Formats: sequence, C-alpha cells, structure tokens
Amino acid sequence: MQFTSQFIPIQKDAVHDEARRRFDEGWRLSNVHAALDEDGTSVYYTYERGGTFENLHVAGITASDSLPSITDVYFSAFVFENETRELFGVDIRDIALDFGGNLYTLGESEPMTFITPEQKAARDKARKAARAREERARAAAAATTSAARGGAEQAAKAHPAGDASAVDPSGEFEPSAELLAQIAAKTAGLDPERAEKVRAGMIARAARAAAKVQAETTVGTDAAAPSARGAREGA
Repeated sequence: MQFTSQFIPIQKDAVHDEARRRFDEGWRLSNVHAALDEDGTSVYYTYERGGTFENLHVAGITASDSLPSITDVYFSAFVFENETRELFGVDIRDIALDFGGNLYTLGESEPMTFITPEQKAARDKARKAARAREERARAAAAATTSAARGGAEQAAKAHPAGDASAVDPSGEFEPSAELLAQIAAKTAGLDPERAEKVRAGMIARAARAAAKVQAETTVGTDAAAPSARGAREGA
C-alpha cells in the first residue's frame, strides 16, 4: 500500500464540522497533537483513509481561544484532547471523558509551553531571516518594475513605430503584472548586466506588440469611418 500525507490549514470553527464529515466518509482518527508556533499553539488533527493521511492544522491558538471537542464523533479523541489541554493549555470544551487536569501528574502547569534560551534565540534568528527575505523580495520587485519601465523607454527610442505614445497617450508603456513576473523569472540568477539586457529586450518586444495591436485597431477604425459616411449619404 502506498501512503501519502498532506497538511491542510483550517479555522478553529471548522474543527467539529470536519470531524463529522470525515466520520461520515469513513475516515479514521489517527492522532491529535499540539506544537508551539510563532503566534501561539498549533493543533493538528490527523485523519487516515486508505493510506491517505490528512493533517488538519489549526494555527495561532492563544489563551483567549477555545476549541470544540470532537469526542462526540470520535470518542477515542478524549486522550488526545486531555493531553493537549494539560500540556499546552489549549482550552478544549466539552470533552466526553474529562480528566479535569489529572491525566498526568505534572510538576509544572502546561509544561510544553516553556522554551529554552536556545530555542528563543533560534526563533529570533528565524524571524530576522524571514524579515530579511521579505525586504530583499520587495527590493527585487521594485528594481524589476523600475528596469521594466526603463526598458520601455529604450524600446520607444529604438523603435519609433512602436513607441510608447502609440500604446498609451501618456507616453509611457506600463508593463503588465504578468510581464513583470516573466521578466523576474527569466532574469533570476543572471548577472546585472545580462539581466538588464534581457529585461530591455522583453520590454521592447512587448512594446512593439502592443503598438502593432493599437495601430491595427486604429487602421480598422479609420477604414470603417468612410463606409459609414457613404452609407449615410446613400440613405
């Protein structure tokens, strides 16, 4: 048998409805477990059917949130739910067999919510790295947009028949989001000089194509005008 697994994010309000739907469709509850994340606690509900595992993921649960019990659908979940509440402090309501905080004998309340200094340092480092990646992505997007507009101006100068004013009365050819995405994909990993040439070439081709379409539209309109006048005069 081949096994597959996937993670599916859901909202906390959908937990019980998903349990009911999967029970009706013949899914087996395999596990419920929790883990700390950046915004609170995540709870995972793992269902299995025919070798397919689907992990429903509720993220960012805080002390002010609560989850519904699914023990009225899958009674065996009572162990998982008591454990999640005692170890992680997740407020799970209406557990069919509620141990009232006495499933385990604990020296500390909600012990799985503590993190070591090393874990905190690793999380801080990961957050900084994520922010740096976002800033680089924004800078790259801004550079691509600027280069695309510069390429349009070069194309207009090099190819008068396809200049920007023929496409846009304002005199600027505005590259579409799709074109910018194509440019970004095409120039990824290239050295700056080569990337600039590729950008300029793609913008030039797009500007010429747009100008050609505009010109054909204008010619068609001009050709139709005399026919319309002739028809009116004949009438």
